Amino acid sequence: MLSLNSFTVGIVSGLVTALIIALFDQVWVKIINPWFEEKVYSDAKIEGRWESYCLDSTKCDLVDIKRVGHKVIGTITTIVGPDKGKIYAFTGTFRNLILTATYISDNKSYLDRGSFTLMLIENGDMLKGHVAYYLDDKHEIVSGEYELHKHK
Repeated sequence: MLSLNSFTVGIVSGLVTALIIALFDQVWVKIINPWFEEKVYSDAKIEGRWESYCLDSTKCDLVDIKRVGHKVIGTITTIVGPDKGKIYAFTGTFRNLILTATYISDNKSYLDRGSFTLMLIENGDMLKGHVAYYLDDKHEIVSGEYELHKHK
């Protein structure tokens, strides 16, 4: 009887230890690590609203960026053209003045997805670089220049 009781205590203490470690891991990943990264973050601050412009100087996209440490998330809302009203979510990193991210359509029925790499220039007022994306009507991956201007 004593060995069965010791065995039960060992199992319960192992489960409690595993639960404590799992909770600590979640607290570390979701609270402590982002807080620490934000405290030691020394790059430029790019969070906020940005805009892209089409060739005819009209606004094409509104881009909202949120940043914690080097991690970046955000949305791209297309406001003109055939994709008008589409919303894309992106995730990436901003380090050493370079933003790299991948994006995907919020609508799961669309294949739209791509990536971009942009460098912060003009004293923090512009992100400039390239985007690669899937072009549905030609069924191919294409690339192009992409610029974001800080919303004033």
